[in-house]
Amino acid sequence: MSWTRFFFLGDFGQQQQLREHEERFRRLATSQSERARTQADRIDFLEREVLGLEAAVAALVTLLRTKGIASDAEIARAIADASTQAEGRHTEREAAKQEAADEARKRSAEAKLANLRSRRNPD
Repeated sequence: MSWTRFFFLGDFGQQQQLREHEERFRRLATSQSERARTQADRIDFLEREVLGLEAAVAALVTLLRTKGIASDAEIARAIADASTQAEGRHTEREAAKQEAADEARKRSAEAKLANLRSRRNPD
């Protein structure tokens, strides 16, 4: 609490500041619980989506087998190839994200260094 608030308002100012802090803590706790609930909802959605995709793949594999369009070996090879390609794309995206983050950190460090240099040498 600022000393001027305490000096002029005394105990009333201190109580008011305590209420303000309690309200800040309450808002923070509410924000965190909302974020956790939103994250849990997103996870539930993604789990349902994955289950739906697994069911669709199983249905397609069964259809391909029963119609005699593809053998088990061909299906397994196609799934393995698709998985490898998906993992490769994911790895590339993650590398690009990391590279962008590294570049942003580098630019930030350069800006800070330039700022420090300009403070030391105001020429």
